[in-house]
Amino acid sequence: MFLFYMAIQKTLQKKLNFSNAISKEFEDKEEQFRIYFLFFGITIPLVETLVTIFEIRTNSFMIVNYTVGIVLLVLYFITGKSSLLYQKIYPLFISIYLAYFCFTVYTVFFSLFELISYITLIVAFFLSYFIFKNIKHYWFFTGSVLLFLLIAYQTHLIEDKLNVLLTCTFISVMAIHISRHLSQIETKNKFLFSSIVVNNGNSLIMTTNKKGEVSFCSESVEAILGYKVDEVLGMGFWQLTEDSEFIGEAYHNTFVDDRSYVRKLKCKNGDYKYIQWKDEEEKKRQQGGFIAESLLPPRRPSTRVLKRNKKQGGGFIAASLLGREEEKAKIAKRKYKEIS
Repeated sequence: MFLFYMAIQKTLQKKLNFSNAISKEFEDKEEQFRIYFLFFGITIPLVETLVTIFEIRTNSFMIVNYTVGIVLLVLYFITGKSSLLYQKIYPLFISIYLAYFCFTVYTVFFSLFELISYITLIVAFFLSYFIFKNIKHYWFFTGSVLLFLLIAYQTHLIEDKLNVLLTCTFISVMAIHISRHLSQIETKNKFLFSSIVVNNGNSLIMTTNKKGEVSFCSESVEAILGYKVDEVLGMGFWQLTEDSEFIGEAYHNTFVDDRSYVRKLKCKNGDYKYIQWKDEEEKKRQQGGFIAESLLPPRRPSTRVLKRNKKQGGGFIAASLLGREEEKAKIAKRKYKEIS
């Protein structure tokens, strides 16, 4: 129980810190399966211990379940040290899952009746949707299981009533999985569309904290300014673009709603581009952000608008990017007044 508590505490701390990390936008799949290794490595031996103490099962599988738990925990620590095994973590986990599922099937259909074995099989089947990343693999797995149940029914491996009960349970679990999958399709499509717009359009979208540190930047920063995403995170954006007017938290002391101005930013190739910003207070946002848009071709004034969050560091919508001379800033200001 102590190990279980420590695992939860460590994972929660990582999740909380993850929201403030500037190196990744989302947690990767490999890390998700590492967490599976950790929690299943603790849960399986823990459950087996309780089952043995209370004599719920006639035949003890303590050696098997303890071995599985130790293997999972060892893999959890090794995959954190070895990049090669980290990249192969998914096939490793799938192999262990299928082997354990087959072992559970054996205990149900080829051993004496044990209620705990049926419960274990149902739980293992329920987890299949979350383990198989490819929906086609999931359908192949569930189809194989239902086919086996049909064969078991014809050959009377277990009592017919128990077989029918398992079949009904698995079908109900599949209904839950299908409902979840269908409900997530629209959400995933919206996310993919947003991701395409953010990373492949003419907009440069950034988010900052109250200090002005950039915590997220769209991949379009490379096309607009020439910098890689990793280069502009933190204070990198302000340092690389040589924005002399950036003042950090002091910005909030002089905030003026609906204020527009032009700033010059340095590109990676040494050129300078001018953007026009307009400050606006966004009370609902918990984090500031920039949106920079290239609306006109080079060497012409841009018509960008920049929104900035007064409380959390601000969002900008800026347009791109003009020539090298300082006079371009004045031209951009005049054009902005005409458009307004």
